[in-house]
Amino acid sequence: MSGILDGFKVYEKQRTSPGALPQVTVQARGIFSLNPSAYKALGNSEFVELLYSEDQRAVALRAVESETQTSYQVRSANNGGTFNVAGKAFMVYHDISLPDSRRYTPQHAQDGIIVIRLEDDPYVTLHSTRGSSRESEVSKLPPGISEVVDE
Repeated sequence: MSGILDGFKVYEKQRTSPGALPQVTVQARGIFSLNPSAYKALGNSEFVELLYSEDQRAVALRAVESETQTSYQVRSANNGGTFNVAGKAFMVYHDISLPDSRRYTPQHAQDGIIVIRLEDDPYVTLHSTRGSSRESEVSKLPPGISEVVDE
């Protein structure tokens, strides 16, 4: 059938773009939210350890094989569209505070380790508005990096 829609393709819904960059949202209240690509970089691990470098002002999530005294459980949210780690106590202990939630595109996310440089990695600031969030202008995305938006 030829006509006005020749050359068009039907969009098939998906949570993230194919080959999406790993992204971690650090919520102001201390929750680390990972997109599926970031979760995959952690080897789909059920547990992670949280590490902090004061010198680099960087947070690391390191996959561990099982629950330990120092591990945090990775919880699936939104039917596997997001994976959360409760890090409020970690953030308080290390005196890490962010004025708003930030979605980071970490420069290192592979081999079971994600490193988030809180001041140096590209990020987008998210402002909460009554239970929803809106993105501000891109705060620190370098040229050539496009933002992936979950629907």
